[in-house]
Amino acid sequence: MDVFMSALIKMSLRGVVIILVVLLVRALLGKLRIGHKYILGFWAMVFLYFIFPWKLSLPVGFWNNAGITDEIRAVSESRPAENESHGATGTAGNSADPVDAPGDTMIAAAAADAKDTAGTVPAIPAESKGQNIAGADGSKEDHQANVEIGRVIEIIWLVGLTGLFMHMLYSCFALKRKLLLSVLAEDNIWWAENIDMPMVFGLLRPRIYLPVSMESEDLSYVIAHEKMHVRRKDGLLKISAYVVCLIHWFNPFIWLAYSLFGSDMEKACDEEVIRTMSRKERKAYAYALLHVAAGNGSRKKRVFIAPICFDEGNVKSRIRNIMKYKYTLPGI
Repeated sequence: MDVFMSALIKMSLRGVVIILVVLLVRALLGKLRIGHKYILGFWAMVFLYFIFPWKLSLPVGFWNNAGITDEIRAVSESRPAENESHGATGTAGNSADPVDAPGDTMIAAAAADAKDTAGTVPAIPAESKGQNIAGADGSKEDHQANVEIGRVIEIIWLVGLTGLFMHMLYSCFALKRKLLLSVLAEDNIWWAENIDMPMVFGLLRPRIYLPVSMESEDLSYVIAHEKMHVRRKDGLLKISAYVVCLIHWFNPFIWLAYSLFGSDMEKACDEEVIRTMSRKERKAYAYALLHVAAGNGSRKKRVFIAPICFDEGNVKSRIRNIMKYKYTLPGI
């Protein structure tokens, strides 16, 4: 688990660099009036990296050195011991001289000296012994302290992950309970009394829910927008990104990326809907969006918006994008 947490933290730190790069690219594409569906591709790369990281060769010390410092230190510490053992073996092996005329006499003398000095052990000063023992104890204490800190970090991460996951489940079940009394209107469209905004809810079989207080002139535009969410399978993308956020919940940049990802998803859906509309129709679409944001004059009890559903999002930014959007690239 220590190795897992270390890798997770390093991955999360490196992911911040990618998020910052995507923010710059996002701002540039926004200035060029590029469709938001292309920006969603960059956000997909961000969330994929936080699960399946790839390695980049950059001349940046933080990027190249993060994660390999410990390995380099471990290898460098193990090398001296290996060199000493190889050196001792080599000396012993090269000290023998088979071609020596008085060899027998020298061997006999060496054997006699070894016999005289047998059993004597070089004395080690008491101070040196005390220093070695103190150093060993200190390193053990440091290691134990690092282990305890690692365990605390693991517990904090698990508690945060579990809490956010349970909160997600609770919000989904609470919203589903609110929608139990919905009435089928047509196809996959349902009227709901306990909501004041249209939404798509569901993962495998998403449904479109409309508030009963919605004005009739807004229905066609709202339904077109929600159907686009269903056709693009945005629910699967959004819940997948949310799961990544749960794993890296301690990183505030991943939550910023998730928020901007949801906003860009709404704008991409708007752009797909208004692609064939005239400017007058786009203006009516924007007014419908504004009416929905105002709650249609109704103040029903709001429910917590679960991660797998869609609401109107940042209405002001979406209306500005609808009215000022230009088709820079063909096929958008």
